[in-house]
Amino acid sequence: MKKVIVSTYCDWDNYGSIMQSLGLKRALQSIGFESKIVIDHPAPPAQYIPSLKISTNMVLNMRKLYAYLKKDLIAQKYKDSNKFINDNVDILYYNNYETLKNTPPEADYYIAGSDQIWRPSSCHPAFFLDFVEDKSKRISYAASMGNTKIPDEKRQIFTDFVNSFEHISVREQDNAEAIATVSDKDVSVNIDPAYLVSKEEWQKYAKPYPIKKPYILLYALYWDKSYNKQLKELHKKTGYDIVAICGGLSKIWANKKLFDVDPGQFIWLIDNAEAVISSSFHGVSFSLIFNKKLAAVINPALPSRITNLFASLGVKNSAITDVCSADTSFYTKTNEIIKTKKEEALKYLSKVCSDDE
Repeated sequence: MKKVIVSTYCDWDNYGSIMQSLGLKRALQSIGFESKIVIDHPAPPAQYIPSLKISTNMVLNMRKLYAYLKKDLIAQKYKDSNKFINDNVDILYYNNYETLKNTPPEADYYIAGSDQIWRPSSCHPAFFLDFVEDKSKRISYAASMGNTKIPDEKRQIFTDFVNSFEHISVREQDNAEAIATVSDKDVSVNIDPAYLVSKEEWQKYAKPYPIKKPYILLYALYWDKSYNKQLKELHKKTGYDIVAICGGLSKIWANKKLFDVDPGQFIWLIDNAEAVISSSFHGVSFSLIFNKKLAAVINPALPSRITNLFASLGVKNSAITDVCSADTSFYTKTNEIIKTKKEEALKYLSKVCSDDE
């Protein structure tokens, strides 16, 4: 079996990074490849260690204090999330990037994975596979830039990194257009790896969360306090509790806030919700995979990730207050589009990871 090394995010406190890592691993397995992820920092410690180190930033101090007060719940999430990663995703940890560059793992192919790994503002060399000497083995799959504006001071290094790839695949159409300004290479646009795993397969990873009453799930990385009025109205109108997955101090109003949700419970909570409200790309994506009633909240600073996704899949968004009566008839077409895009993705991966290329 041929070996593939993937460079991407996979962090205990980021559900999306875990799910896209697992999704790509499962996809590569399905076409006969063994894969491992490389991360250029040490493995997380065995136990969660809360910090109360004082900062000059008052808001940061408040967040640290809040996280400290919830430390037992967050410690449980930390333990269970790392177990989920260790059980399902193979990771090679390196102390730093220099160690990775000096002693890179051997593989037949190397893939810069999905998520926002190609942020032009950072241009992290590991995510551009700069540690791989043989440029013919450098491949990307559904890499996302997050923000397509390339700073002047990063344009040359971003250009050099992108042009060092044998095959380029990005997640958003506007990313392909941005790369076209610095490269004449062909660029494929492919769906996020989470969609390469079926709903039924994802359900096998689900772990029930101890919640009995019907609920509307809220998972927001971006949030404006003005939306809280709509949440209260929705709760009053439907009688359903608003249950929010939280990572710490937030501006969100909810009947119940959850701080100990591990990746398996994240899947279960979406699958079993009456409806979902989310500003997270992967919160939205799993809602679509499970064909849920959905209200996506768009971050005005980074709108393209979700707007591109909806345009490509023919999704109709809903207002927060109307989410429980949302029209879901579009899923008949959307599911067919996802099936086609999955087939295209597997075809791309099979082609670029081939000696015949």
